[in-house]
Amino acid sequence: MSDTLILYCWILGGKAPDRAFPVPIDKKGDVGMLKRAIKQEKPVGLAYIDADALDLWHCSEPIAADGNLEQKARDLGLTRKDPLSLGKRLSEIFSAPPIQGNLHIVVRAPNADSTTRRHSVTESGNPLPKRTRLNREDELPRWLLELHKVLWDKPQMRGAIFREAELKLSDYLELERLLDAELPSRDNPPNTGFDVKDLKRNFLNSISQPTSIAERRPDEDEASDGMDEDTKVSDGMEANEDEAVQDPDDGTNISYSEDSAKHVDLESLFPCRVRYLDLTALGMKFSCPRLPSLTFIREEYTIISKVLGSQGRHLEDSAVVTGQPGIGKTIYLYLRLIDRLLAGKQTYFQALDGNIYFLSDTVTSVKGHGDIFHEGGNIEALVDGDLDVSQPRPLFSSFSEIRIILTSPPREYKERSWLNQLGPGVGSTYIMNLWSPQEFFVAGAFFYRRDIHINRLISATKHFGLNPRRSWYASTSAYHMYCAKEDALSMVKEMPVRMSLSALLHNATRGPNFEISHTVFELQAPDEGRLFSSARQNPVSEWVMDLVLTEYEADQADATRLFYEYTKRYNTTAGLSAIIWERQVHRSAESPGGPRFPIVLS
Repeated sequence: MSDTLILYCWILGGKAPDRAFPVPIDKKGDVGMLKRAIKQEKPVGLAYIDADALDLWHCSEPIAADGNLEQKARDLGLTRKDPLSLGKRLSEIFSAPPIQGNLHIVVRAPNADSTTRRHSVTESGNPLPKRTRLNREDELPRWLLELHKVLWDKPQMRGAIFREAELKLSDYLELERLLDAELPSRDNPPNTGFDVKDLKRNFLNSISQPTSIAERRPDEDEASDGMDEDTKVSDGMEANEDEAVQDPDDGTNISYSEDSAKHVDLESLFPCRVRYLDLTALGMKFSCPRLPSLTFIREEYTIISKVLGSQGRHLEDSAVVTGQPGIGKTIYLYLRLIDRLLAGKQTYFQALDGNIYFLSDTVTSVKGHGDIFHEGGNIEALVDGDLDVSQPRPLFSSFSEIRIILTSPPREYKERSWLNQLGPGVGSTYIMNLWSPQEFFVAGAFFYRRDIHINRLISATKHFGLNPRRSWYASTSAYHMYCAKEDALSMVKEMPVRMSLSALLHNATRGPNFEISHTVFELQAPDEGRLFSSARQNPVSEWVMDLVLTEYEADQADATRLFYEYTKRYNTTAGLSAIIWERQVHRSAESPGGPRFPIVLS
C-alpha cells in the first residue's frame, strides 16, 4: 500500500457531476500512466477517448469530494491553467500523501472522437465510391473500418471467431492450477488485480472447437440471428433460468439470496456448455472499445433474439432492449452487428457518441437524409444508447423499411417517446434478464480478463449480487472490494437527501437517476416474453437493502413501514415487500425491545 497513491478523480461535465471516484496508481508513475488508469476505471464513459487526449489538473488547494464539485472547481479556476504534462512524475505532484476525502484530480475529456481517422480510399487502397468521396472529410472509427474489412460478407469467418466448449469440473480445477502456478502471490493480488486474459484465452481455445453453426448459412434462421436452440450456453442452464424468472412472491429468488452466494456448490455448475467470441484470431490492430476481444455469449441473447425475431422487420417493429446495468446489453448489440457483417446485411450503426455509420460494401458516415443509401429490405439501425445520446437520430423515422434496435439502461418515458411517435401500439421495450448463478460463476472464472478467486467472488456476491460489472470488479482485489463498498456507501448516504424511498424505487425503471437506484434495486424479467413493463424489482443484495433502510430510518422512524406498505400494492414489487418483512422479523428477534411496525400479510 505504501507504494500506491489513491487519487480521487472527477470528470468535468461527466454523467455524475457531484461524484468523484478513486484511482489506485503507483506513486513512481507519471501523468500518462494516470490517464490510462483513469480510462480503465471508466471504460464506458471514456470508451471513445484516447487516454493520452485527457486533460488533467491537480487540485493543489483542498476540495472536499462530497458534492457540488463543478462549482468548487470553477471557483478555483483550474481549467484556465495549463493541464499536467504527460511525463510529469506523480511523486513530484504529490510530494506528501494525498489527503483522503479530498478531490485530487480534475479530468476533462475532448469533444472529438480521437480514436478515428480520415479515409478517402478503402482499406485495400481502391478509391471510395462517389458517395463516400463526398464525405471524405468525415472521421470514421478505426475499429469499425477494420472489423468491416475482415468480416463483411464472409460467413466462412464465423468459425474463426465463434467457439464453443463443454466445460467440466476438471477444466475448472486445471485452470485454477495454471493460475496458481502463474501467480505465486495469487492470495494477495495488487490493487488492480492480475490481468490473466491471455492465459484464460489460451486455455479455453485448447479445449474448445469452432461453433457448430459455422457450417450453416448465417441467414438460415433469421429469427434467432444465429443464436438458436442448438447453441444454448449450457445444457443444464434451463433449470437455473427457471429459478431466476419465478414469481418473486416467495422470496426465494436466487439473484438476491445471500445464502445462495455463501454456499456455492462447484460440482453443480458443471458440466456447462458455453459459446464465446474470440476476436484475437482476426489479428486486428484496433480493438472495439465496447466489446472485449474474449466475450462470453449468454443464453439470454438467444431469448432476446427470438423475441425480436418474432416481430416484423420495419420501422413499426423497432424495439428497445433495456435492463439492469452491467448484464450484457451492449455486448448483445455488438454481437448482432458482427452477425450482420458476416452475413453481408446492410446496417446503420449509431455509435455511443451519436454519430451514424452505414455499413454495406464500404463504411460511410451519415450526416443527414441525403446520406441514406440502402437498397432492399431487412435493414436494421443498431443504436448504442448507453450514454447521453439515448435515442435514435430523427432521420431514421423517415424510412419505414429501417428497423431500429436500441440498447440502453432504463430511461425516462420521455427518452423512449420516439417509439410512441411511430404510432399507437407500435414498437416495444424489452428487458434483458439477470444472470443465472451458473453463467455468472462460470463466465467469471473462465472469461473475465482478471483473476477472480472463488472465495473473493462469493464475498462480492454477498454485497453486489449476481451482477458481473460490480461483483467481478470487486472480486479482483481487496482494494477493489473496498472501493466498490465505499462507492455504494457514499451513494446510499446521498439517497435520503435526493429522493424518497418510493421515488428511489420508481427511478429504477423510469427515472432520470437510474444509476443511483440500481445500486439498490435490480430488474428481473417475469417470463420469456421479456416485456419491460412487467419487470420485477428486487434488492441487489440484503446487505445494500439494509444499508438503505437504516439510512432512511435515521431521518424518519417509520420510513421502512411506509415503504413496505407501498411495495405491497404492486405485483412487480411483491417480492421486495417479503424481504422487508423478513428483515423486520430478524431485527425483532435480535432486539426484542427495539422499534417494530405491524405487518399484515395480504
